[in-house]
Amino acid sequence: MYSDNKLIIVSSPTYYHGNVPSLMLYDIEPDDMKIIMEILLDSDIVMSVHLGYSDKSEREWLLNTSRQVDRTIVNLQKHDLIKGFILNYPTVSYYNNTHDIESLNMNQLTDPIDYILRFVHEQRDE
Repeated sequence: MYSDNKLIIVSSPTYYHGNVPSLMLYDIEPDDMKIIMEILLDSDIVMSVHLGYSDKSEREWLLNTSRQVDRTIVNLQKHDLIKGFILNYPTVSYYNNTHDIESLNMNQLTDPIDYILRFVHEQRDE
């Protein structure tokens, strides 16, 4: 876990149960991750960001964390079993899907960066 007194970065196997807005980023591409982190670090919002990776994170941590956080963004470019489980959570949004899964989850994103900008804006308004 890393914290700069504003942004708390959490990864498997660590859990964070603070009373701040929370976001899970699951298998986000490096270029998108760099932009997202810059946006979050430049914002004035105290929040926790949970970083999940299908090839590095514990399955139990991925499931528990995706249930715990306020919002989850999933990149479906890599397929794995855990993503299939969490897609029906109402707080999960996804992008890069290769199959039509709107019957499971209608929260499809065309741009995760735009979603992060809207999330930050929403948190400022609260």
